[in-house]
Amino acid sequence: MWPSVPKIIPQKLLGSAYALIFWVQNIGLGFVPLLIGSVLNKYCITGVRMIDGTEVAQYNYTLPMVIFALFGIVALMLALRLKAVDKKAGYGLEEPNIKQ
Repeated sequence: MWPSVPKIIPQKLLGSAYALIFWVQNIGLGFVPLLIGSVLNKYCITGVRMIDGTEVAQYNYTLPMVIFALFGIVALMLALRLKAVDKKAGYGLEEPNIKQ
């Protein structure tokens, strides 16, 4: 999606648009590990095993994988929505930036 920004956003707002995208991306990079960690600790511990005299939790990673799959589905839906908006508005997102 990064290459589509200059085609959609006016030139005078381009820096702010990139800053906003970068900010949202970093929020995701910060909070997704916290989300997955809390889900693992709350819902995914299946038992405890002793390793070298230390109790180690056993995890079932199905729910975190479902969360990541849902992220992928949401991303796909957003990409399809962007493609539909491009077709309607004619931004030319499928066209190359450099024309010869």
